[in-house]
Amino acid sequence: MTTGAHPYRFAALAGLALILPFAILQIRSGGVSRNGIVGVTALFALLWLLPTVSISSSFRLLHRPAGATSRPRGRVLLAASIVLVAAWLWGSLLVDQLPCFIGAPNCD
Repeated sequence: MTTGAHPYRFAALAGLALILPFAILQIRSGGVSRNGIVGVTALFALLWLLPTVSISSSFRLLHRPAGATSRPRGRVLLAASIVLVAAWLWGSLLVDQLPCFIGAPNCD
C-alpha cells in the first residue's frame, strides 16, 4: 500500500543532493562566518526549494488518474515550463554565488 508521499520525498532528496556539494564547498572555504549564518541559510534554502518544488509539482501534474489513458498536453507543457523556469533560476543563482562558495574575496 502506497501513501503517495514517495514522490515528494524523492523531490526533497534530489534537492538536497543538488545543494550538498556547494554546501560542503561553502563550509570548507570558511565563508559561513564571513557572510553570516542567516544569509547563507537563506541562500541554501532557496537553492533547495527551487528544485524540490519544481520536481514535486511536476510529479503532481504528470500523475495520471487510474482510469485515464493519456495525459492532457496542457499539463505536460505546464510541468515542463515549471521545471525549465526553476532550472534557469537555480542556474543563474548558482553562477552568481559560485565565487562565494569557493571562497573568493569580495564576493557579493
